[in-house]
Amino acid sequence: MTNLNHADLVIAGGGLSGSRVVIDILNRLLEANKEAEEKPVEIVVIDRFGEFGRGIPYGKQSPSGFLLIEPAAQSTPKEFRDWLSLNYAELINEGVHHDDPLLQAWVFRYREQLESGQVDELYVPRKLFGFYVERLLRQTVQLAEERNLAKVGFVTGEVTDVEPGDSGFTVRLADDSSFHGRTFVLATGCIPRSKSSGLSVDEGYIHDLYEDAYAGLEQAVAKRAKALGRKLDILIAGSNASAIEAIYFLANRQELLSAVRGINVVSSSGYLPGGVIEGEENAALTSGGQRPSAREYIDTAARFVGEGLVTATQAKIIHMDSGADGRLHIETDASEGKIELTADIVINCTGAGRVNRTDSPLIRNLRARDNHFKTNACLRGFQLRPNSYELEGVDNGFVIGPLLNQDALETHVESILAVYRVAEELGNVLYQRLSETALASKR
Repeated sequence: MTNLNHADLVIAGGGLSGSRVVIDILNRLLEANKEAEEKPVEIVVIDRFGEFGRGIPYGKQSPSGFLLIEPAAQSTPKEFRDWLSLNYAELINEGVHHDDPLLQAWVFRYREQLESGQVDELYVPRKLFGFYVERLLRQTVQLAEERNLAKVGFVTGEVTDVEPGDSGFTVRLADDSSFHGRTFVLATGCIPRSKSSGLSVDEGYIHDLYEDAYAGLEQAVAKRAKALGRKLDILIAGSNASAIEAIYFLANRQELLSAVRGINVVSSSGYLPGGVIEGEENAALTSGGQRPSAREYIDTAARFVGEGLVTATQAKIIHMDSGADGRLHIETDASEGKIELTADIVINCTGAGRVNRTDSPLIRNLRARDNHFKTNACLRGFQLRPNSYELEGVDNGFVIGPLLNQDALETHVESILAVYRVAEELGNVLYQRLSETALASKR
């Protein structure tokens, strides 16, 4: 790893968004064919989990069998689909979670389509896309460094503060280390939800499924089923994409599913994600404008609804407590008034937090610097300059990723293709800024 305490650019967040920005900048440097004796551009990328190119959706926090929620042609660039057809056998046979039964089953099921290059309509395992981006990032960095066009440092650590100054930004980490950059990009992903319930995993409350790669849910189900001596009632709070993924996860872990009596999805919409299933009359599976979902996810949810295992309740959760009976007692507000629900396990799938409601030390510290990081009206991020990804309150500070989900930009940037588009636009801006800085340093 290149060791850079001072850099031209520091990126907080090494997932898909941050990595695509790096790839775009390096590709522009390679295309420009600048002289090798010039000073290389210095970039530092910092990621909490150290899964550069992947991030949470495409890395270890997501089980290997989890799928993209739209067909490959609608959700991924053509170069990935071509690469997948050419390399799928290597991916499975040479070490990309080759021992994962769900991934193996997916490849076996669609082997003919993969061999013939007919992948456009497939819902592809996210780990395969993550492996593609990780490899592309590594190859692009290697090529740029070999030509002395760039030096890229990858740092595993949690960014806790960003301090703007006259000559750039000081980026501070949880371990008290720091990095200085002339330019800065905030690419930290979704804002973590605030854990306001006060409940713990031992009490049956799973606040963040991805925090420990679903291990917390597996342990909670096994532990509570043994302690209670019966099958469990599970309540899923929220009906976004992670809710139907939790159902799919349980469906493909038979030892867990055998310990479940029922799954109740409680949300303000009363729907499960995934749209309307043709011929399905159960209202729980009518999306009402919710996000799409993978065909395999919808089929699993439909089967469980038909079997009576999954139900949906339209209500807003107000309060939860652990009772003397060992169950969780949930107070909700529904259209017919307040109703009381009980469950043995509650899984929080309510989506991202807000800048004013999060336990993230980084977001809290950025809000404290409100002359630079001004909260936007929808509380999903920070104010940006018009038609720009640049922070309103400071020069050369930029944002990419879910923090761009705000009215002014009309971007839903969890989408892979949206990430590619935004990263290309931002990469061009950053390339121009870095080139201007290099020219100025020569004068």
